Amino acid sequence: LGPMCGGSDCDDADATIGPASPEFCDGLDQDCDGEIDEDVAPIECGAGACATRVPGCVDAIVPSCEPLAGAPESCNSVDDDCDTVVDEMPCVPRWSIGIASSGTDRVLAVGNDAVGNAYVVGTTWGTIDFGGGPQTTSDEDGFVASYDRHGRHRWSHLVAGDDHPLDVWDAATDVAVSGDGAMIYVAADVDVVLLEAHPITGLTFGGYAAQVRAYDASGNRVWSRHIERYSEKGFGEIAVGAEGRVFVTGSFQGTLDFGPSTLEAVDEDAFLAALGPDGEPLWAMPAGGEGAEWLGSPVVSASGEVTVVGVSDTTFGCGGRSYDLMREKSVLATYAADGTTTGCVLVDALARSVALLPGG
Repeated sequence: LGPMCGGSDCDDADATIGPASPEFCDGLDQDCDGEIDEDVAPIECGAGACATRVPGCVDAIVPSCEPLAGAPESCNSVDDDCDTVVDEMPCVPRWSIGIASSGTDRVLAVGNDAVGNAYVVGTTWGTIDFGGGPQTTSDEDGFVASYDRHGRHRWSHLVAGDDHPLDVWDAATDVAVSGDGAMIYVAADVDVVLLEAHPITGLTFGGYAAQVRAYDASGNRVWSRHIERYSEKGFGEIAVGAEGRVFVTGSFQGTLDFGPSTLEAVDEDAFLAALGPDGEPLWAMPAGGEGAEWLGSPVVSASGEVTVVGVSDTTFGCGGRSYDLMREKSVLATYAADGTTTGCVLVDALARSVALLPGG
């Protein structure tokens, strides 16, 4: 018998055309079902949130496929920036929560660790639930609360003058996180009524007792350090260095007894104090002069030097020299890890804070 023709094969002269042939995007009916280009698979391109697909054939032409535009990482378990890595750091958390007590609340500072956990400090008055259950203050108290990168509550504590039964006003004023996220340091202010058991040298009336509190990553308090002094201004700000040294600023009147350092104020003076990894006092440096002084948030370099911005109503002392500032200028003061002054620079402007570029 010779070759057979016809049947379900719609083109006996072309071996690529027949009922079992795959369909191509070429305007022909390869599988002999009476339809053209109907079974061409769609084209996929891009990765993660940028993935998309287009039809495999349009009017006998293979269209191009362009991935969707990427977006900044938002810590949502999606590869937003389409680099095949999910939630790599740093990513941009996108969440917000509202927390309110039955009284007045203030957020005074926020810190973050390397994996996106947030640490919030401030003051609250009344009954408040940070996410772990209601807590009630005795008066206006400070607080520290931690949330993960998705805004979920991790832990929270009220910060009150538990060493002073007659405290009436407390605040958590600043927070700093160690580079590895293992320790969280809170600067706090406690308003106390003077008792014989808690004297403040040279004063006969109540004032502020400054505290530094250290918590581990799970929110357990590791240590606390009390700094007795009086000032109408609150406790200042806090930073931590690579070796676990903690630096705090504040202001005082009268005498400030800080372990190995005893400071005498000229008027209302600012101070910079250093504590060791276990809260032990290392040294304190005054920024005295006529009038009131103020120090901005300390920043610590990789070498352990600490830098602050100082301002004053009148004069500001740095490195044995007095600078006339008159609330129009500032001093950029730098200290070595042992408290030695390593630099004083006059800034012809009223500065409030300082930051270090990467690498110090």
